[in-house]
Amino acid sequence: MISFKHMYLRALPLFLTGSAALFTNWTDTYVSSYFGAPAVAAVGICGMMFYVLFSFSNGFSIAIQSFTAGFLTSRENNEVLDAFVVCLILGVSFGLLLTAASIYFLEDILSFMNPDAKVREASRRYLEFLLYATPFYYMCGASRGLLIAVGKAWTVSYIGIGTQIVNAVATVILAFGWAGAPKLGISGVGFGTFIAFALAAVFYVSAALQAISQQKLRLGVLSVPLIIEILRKAILSASQSTIYALGIFSSYWIVGHLSVLALAVYQVITQATLIPIYMANALGSVAISQVGQAVGAKDLSRAQQVGLKMISGAAYPIVIYALLVMVLSEDVLTLLLGEALDEPQLIMVFTLSCLILPINIAGAVMNYVLQGAQLFGRAWTVSAITQWLIFLPLAYVFGVSMSYGLAGVIFADFIYRVGLFLTQYSFWKGYSEPALARASAKTG
Repeated sequence: MISFKHMYLRALPLFLTGSAALFTNWTDTYVSSYFGAPAVAAVGICGMMFYVLFSFSNGFSIAIQSFTAGFLTSRENNEVLDAFVVCLILGVSFGLLLTAASIYFLEDILSFMNPDAKVREASRRYLEFLLYATPFYYMCGASRGLLIAVGKAWTVSYIGIGTQIVNAVATVILAFGWAGAPKLGISGVGFGTFIAFALAAVFYVSAALQAISQQKLRLGVLSVPLIIEILRKAILSASQSTIYALGIFSSYWIVGHLSVLALAVYQVITQATLIPIYMANALGSVAISQVGQAVGAKDLSRAQQVGLKMISGAAYPIVIYALLVMVLSEDVLTLLLGEALDEPQLIMVFTLSCLILPINIAGAVMNYVLQGAQLFGRAWTVSAITQWLIFLPLAYVFGVSMSYGLAGVIFADFIYRVGLFLTQYSFWKGYSEPALARASAKTG
């Protein structure tokens, strides 16, 4: 079974990619802070909007990794491109559709998300160019999923880091008008991201085509039942990511009814979770590969053991990170949002929010483990019910109706994360053998 050392080493390139993206997210937040709290809040709202738009791509990428890992050990003649081709076509088509719909309904979305006119205006300017990045991101997601599945994680890392560097540099230049560029303000932050994703699509697709050629990968027999099975599980994975993203998006709507400053602090809280989330995503990709291969080989005991080890391996480092952020919480808010010092209770909320991180990350990796075993339906059901029937109603009741403000929203998030993890863990620990047997039979 994979050791902690090899687990972290295999996750390292993907974590570095995520960390580079974190640097860009912090750059966007920091640059936008020069244009006031409404701009910071706008970046947060629009970031969640794009999280929703991109979530289907992330789900397709996970489905490609899961199917490909299983096919590598259960299919003959190295015919492993089935899921990649189906998900790529579906993903790019969906990306174009989402772009058109977002442009058409933009004003309605912004009016729904926040009642403050300054925040809506800043959001409108931020999205001026950024909306057109969606189809490129879907191309990146599908190509990235295939590259990870066939062991090209470092290629993904190199492209990802390079892309994020371009993103950060372009954002600063275009926002402030450096090096002879036009001074676009908050619009420049979005334009820099568009440029980065367009370049990333070129490099990711080129790398995927090179990997296909080098490893002599080819399509299997794309029968109608197989296509339907891939589509069903890919859409389950993608829709789960989208439902989760819509839930986070809705939480921004709830916090937006508190105050602009509370929304800006919530954005900083979200940014502080990104390092743990990227670690969870990196370890989750390793978990998908390891669990998927074990299920494909019908080694059910190994699949269960690997899954549990991935969860514990993700939680341990996050405890240290959470304690570090708690110690530095006031300095972080002072750097990014000096206005927060006028309301000390928001600093306390930010500090206490870090306590949720370990259980949050353990639950995220647990979700990847379930999808690695191709138990997409189970992951979808648990995630959707706990978020939409527990977190969001409680967040509104505690935060808005009972007037506990941002503290009430964070407390609701804590209840949701604990409930999600305990439900997923009890399923994997207590019912994994028969469930994995069914998943293994389908893979074979």
